Amino acid sequence: ETNMNRDLVQAIIKAGTKFSLEITGGGIQAIGELTKYGGASPVFISAGVPYNSGAWEQLQLLWSDYKTAVNYPHLPKQFVSKEGAEFLARAALQKVMGASHPWSDRYIGFGATAKLRKENERCGREYKICISVKSSEDDDRS
Repeated sequence: ETNMNRDLVQAIIKAGTKFSLEITGGGIQAIGELTKYGGASPVFISAGVPYNSGAWEQLQLLWSDYKTAVNYPHLPKQFVSKEGAEFLARAALQKVMGASHPWSDRYIGFGATAKLRKENERCGREYKICISVKSSEDDDRS
């Protein structure tokens, strides 16, 4: 445990912006860090870990009321990609906006996906981490 982690979590909580996470791969430890120190429940609305394609398809259902070409996202071809992280961030934003009452000025959806080296895997495999943050203030919220 480092003071940096604690300070960062406390700063996120103090900011007062309600947020939700959709994280898969190596980043799931962030969920534990956010709840480790207490006080997060007023702003930390939910966290999801869509670990297989069926779970990603379930996230797609969040847009069932908004089936237009503009804001009904298709599943990304590669889950560990910029598009994958954006898909997760939009899903997280939909979740936080749907679960928050009364309506607040600002919400944030955070999406992250990663490909990390596995134990006993070939040396030289590239790590890949993709992160996206979507805000209720974004022009392209969907």
